[in-house]
Amino acid sequence: MMSFAQRASELCRQYTAAQIHRRLKTASQARRLKIVLNGSLKEVGEDIAVEELIETLELSPGQVAVEVNGGLIVRAERAACQLKESDVVELVTLVGGG
Repeated sequence: MMSFAQRASELCRQYTAAQIHRRLKTASQARRLKIVLNGSLKEVGEDIAVEELIETLELSPGQVAVEVNGGLIVRAERAACQLKESDVVELVTLVGGG
């Protein structure tokens, strides 16, 4: 049987911090927040940052613009920007082409 430290070390090699956070929370422990995402009501985990929301939705971080409650969230601030109940989030993906 693996120790907690061994399991944590293995998880760190396999997953991003956001993915580990999601795996360690159980559904019964996690409170859900209701946000408005691109005009539609969506439930998300209580301790979710913008960066984690982008990962959860499987969007490319470099190709998405983020606005929360009318304010632009720059890429450097996404990990620190924790979502709250009733936040209004707009995600706009950038698409190339001609």
